[in-house]
Parts: sequence; structure tokens; C-alpha cells
Amino acid sequence: MTPQVAKWTTAVHDLAVAASRFPQSAYAGFTKSLQSEWQYLQHMVPGVGDLFTPLETAIRNKLLPSLLGSKDPPADVKVLSTLGTHQARLGVHNPVQTAEGCYAASTECMSELVRKLLNHNLPFMPASHRKQVEGGCYEALGKRIKYEQ
Repeated sequence: MTPQVAKWTTAVHDLAVAASRFPQSAYAGFTKSLQSEWQYLQHMVPGVGDLFTPLETAIRNKLLPSLLGSKDPPADVKVLSTLGTHQARLGVHNPVQTAEGCYAASTECMSELVRKLLNHNLPFMPASHRKQVEGGCYEALGKRIKYEQ
């Protein structure tokens, strides 16, 4: 896990360099691609939040200042940037803080499928699985919105 976090940290440093000339492109690359990569991993592996500390440091100390055109943005700007875009914020999530929620959401969404796979006598019902996934997604979204308020 640590080598992959190091690669993502290097990528954040590269995006920070690019952000000085192309802030929109760097922001889009970060939020639509890079951030999604580690969130996928966080959905699959429990208890990895602390391993993302170097990445979080690079985001807060390199990428955000470059995106915002400020060498040292105020602390409240760094905090507000982690809030979702639905609140007119940047949506640059803290990977240390998102790990637990990502894994919990994935576990909740897949619980019906896992139960059916482990008990071969139970038939798989796609509608039931879809309902479980939708409920888990809404629950995770509700928790994130509550956290962000």
C-alpha cells in the first residue's frame, strides 16, 4: 500500500506544478481521476486511513496553495476545500478521513450480495441487491453531508 500512496503523492506534486499554469485542468485531473483511484482502494481495504498521511500533506501543502494561487492559504480555506461541491466547495477530500467511510459504505452496499454468495441455498435477487446498494449509497451520502455541515 505504501508504494502506491507514494505514487499518488508524486502525482499530486506534479499536479501542483501544472496548476500554476493550468489550474482548471489540474483540478479536474485531481478530482475526476486521481482522487477516485485511492477512493476505490479505500472502498476495498479496511483500516488504511493513516497510510494516506503523506498524500494528505501533499494535497494541503502543495496542491491547494497552487490551485488557489497562494503560498500559504488560511487554515479555514484548507478545511472548507474538503467540503463537497454540492456546498459550492472544492471537493478536495482528505484521504485520511475518507478511508473509514468509503469502506463502511462499500461493506453496507455489498452485504446482500456477500450473504447470498456465502449461503448457496439462498437465491440471488437482483432487485433486492439493487435496493441494498441504493440504501447504502443514500446512507453514506447522508453521513458525508452531515459531517460536512
